[in-house]
Amino acid sequence: MVLRSLFLGVIVFFITSCSGPTIEKRVEYDANYVPDGELLFMNNCASCHGIDGKLGVSGALDLSQSTLTKKEVSTVILKGREGMPPFDYLFKDDRELDAVAEHILSLRK
Repeated sequence: MVLRSLFLGVIVFFITSCSGPTIEKRVEYDANYVPDGELLFMNNCASCHGIDGKLGVSGALDLSQSTLTKKEVSTVILKGREGMPPFDYLFKDDRELDAVAEHILSLRK
């Protein structure tokens, strides 16, 4: 009886684990796509940083006072910093990250 249960368990394991390829999210590259950095910022960053970058919820820094370069801003977005979590999962491609970084730079005084 134990041997039979073990055998059935092994069969079920192989059937479920060998059921075909995993479906992956694929994003087609569209050369004409121009991401809206302001919209991406509003949807993903403004809840802590505010629409003008000055809100400071949950310890978020005032982006209008930032002196970071565009590359440094992009790194902080991707990897996080201090209390800010990483948002590397958020972007379809580098153009979206670049657009958000550009928008953040535009918030400076």
